[in-house]
Amino acid sequence: MVDAAAHLNAPYEPTVGHWPDGQGDPDPWGPRRIDHVFVSRPVAPALVTYRTHKSAASRKGAGRLPVYVDIAPTKVLVKA
Repeated sequence: MVDAAAHLNAPYEPTVGHWPDGQGDPDPWGPRRIDHVFVSRPVAPALVTYRTHKSAASRKGAGRLPVYVDIAPTKVLVKA
């Protein structure tokens, strides 16, 4: 398995650390990336982009920001 962000040399973007705890205090560990997309080695060449969804709604909706990838299906390595 391949970490899509590392494979694409995507810029570091934290997925947690933006939400205060139940008492309104900031996350004691600060912003960090704990969410990943892993793909199999045949899919890695088809990776186009890796992103963290950072809208106001996603920041309000959960303590973790969603991550996603774009894939070019025609570039997936298929063994005949």
